[in-house]
Amino acid sequence: MLTNEAAEHMHSHGGFYTAAKLASETNISAQEASGLLCNIRKGKKYQTNETSLPGRKVEVVAVNGRKKSKVNLWHLAMFGAV
Repeated sequence: MLTNEAAEHMHSHGGFYTAAKLASETNISAQEASGLLCNIRKGKKYQTNETSLPGRKVEVVAVNGRKKSKVNLWHLAMFGAV
């Protein structure tokens, strides 16, 4: 799984993620999920909220400055505002 795919998944589902939660939802190892969360936290194209250690959780607020997920934008384009 690519970092951007993980970030989009987290952004579209919302909420805070641990490595274990991301791993279980995306069927990857917890070690790989931990690396992806680190990349997301440090990446310049991701805006995140984080809790402190121990037990850090990460929430993706925006991807490339986009605060709405791609899924939400497609829904808006196809069905209009609700």
